Amino acid sequence: MPRGRPCPGRDGGVFCRRHIRGFLQPCLLLRLHLDSSHGYDLAAGLAEFGLADVDPSLVYRMLRDLEEAGWVTSEWRPPAVSGPQRRVYHLTAEGDEYLTAWVADLRETDRVLHHFLKVYDEHMLEQVAGHPAPRVVEAEGAQAVLTGNVGPNAFQSSTRVESPSCSCHK
Repeated sequence: MPRGRPCPGRDGGVFCRRHIRGFLQPCLLLRLHLDSSHGYDLAAGLAEFGLADVDPSLVYRMLRDLEEAGWVTSEWRPPAVSGPQRRVYHLTAEGDEYLTAWVADLRETDRVLHHFLKVYDEHMLEQVAGHPAPRVVEAEGAQAVLTGNVGPNAFQSSTRVESPSCSCHK
C-alpha cells in the first residue's frame, strides 16, 4: 500500500513520503523515556511512529546530537551473551523536560491539523450536492466506494480519497 501523498508532476503510482520535519527527535526521546536502549533497538522501535525506513546513520547522528545537547547520556555495556559492547542511551532530566516541550508543540500541531481537515471535509461535503460523492480509492487495502452517510469523520488517515470537483473553483 503506498504511503504518503501523490507527488505533483510524477507519473501515476509514485507517492511522496509523509514528512513531519524533525519528528525523529521526539520519537527517540520518547523511546528513551520508555526505557534505556542501544541504537539498533531504538531504530527498530521507530516503526511504531511510522518511521520504519529511517536510515540508521540518521538515528545514530541524532543520538550524538541529543547527547551533545545534554538531553541524552550513553555508556558502553558488555553484551549479555557474546559479541561487541553496545552503547546504551539514557534520557536525562533535561531531555525529559525537552520531550515535554516537544509534546506540547505536537499537541498544538495536532490541533491545527485536525482543524484544517475538519474545514476541508466540511467544505467538500457542502460540494457533494449535485456532484458525485468522494470515491475511496484505498481503505485498508480494499477497494470500496463511500455511499450513504458521509460525515466529517468518514475519511480516515489510512484512506486516500478522490474528491469531487469543487464548483467554487470553476
